[in-house]
Amino acid sequence: WFPASIKRLFSKPIEAIITYGNQGSSNYYLGWRIQYLVQFSIALTLARKYDISIKKVFTKYHKNLMTAYTNSKGKVKTIYFV
Repeated sequence: WFPASIKRLFSKPIEAIITYGNQGSSNYYLGWRIQYLVQFSIALTLARKYDISIKKVFTKYHKNLMTAYTNSKGKVKTIYFV
């Protein structure tokens, strides 16, 4: 089985996509394999959303899919896949 992108997240901002992935891999007792599959699925979603390759996603957002954004209060926040 190979992870697929999540089409319903294409319209969401990147921080919402990474947050979604964090919710799916928060249970560490399921093992590292599940976390890897969720991470790759989120990377595929970002690749399809921005029409770039997986390699470019990991180059731009690093191994742990890290990005900075401005929240509704105007503060700059950083979010990453854990």
